[in-house]
Amino acid sequence: MFAANGGVSFYHPAYTMLRYRMNVVLRYAHEFTLFRVLAITVFQRLPKEIPDRAKWEAAVETLPSEAKEKLREFNTILAIAILQLMIYRSFFLYLIVRPIMPFVRTRDVLQYNPTVVTRVEQLESEALEEEKAQRHDEPVTVV
Repeated sequence: MFAANGGVSFYHPAYTMLRYRMNVVLRYAHEFTLFRVLAITVFQRLPKEIPDRAKWEAAVETLPSEAKEKLREFNTILAIAILQLMIYRSFFLYLIVRPIMPFVRTRDVLQYNPTVVTRVEQLESEALEEEKAQRHDEPVTVV
């Protein structure tokens, strides 16, 4: 919705890379485990630098400050969602992490309160209001 409202171009490289990453997570999230993520991280770091991360950071730097902050926020939310998924899917990890959770404040990690749900609810309300207005404008036919 941020891009649809003109916050960033749909064709900007930072947006397309983040959208691709989110789509991959949606498609393969059911296969994420701590062992797989650690293995990928170790093998991906064998080259001297991570080219995708560097490309994404360089692309984000070309954005205006508001768009830059929002895309980084979306990326952080995605990373936290993946971490939560891996923890909640593993009983062992859940037992380790659960006692720590009361002391961790997710808002401190995110810096911002995500407004995704609020925006979706707002769009639903607007759509319902438009539909209601259209019904009142149309002539009523009695059958």
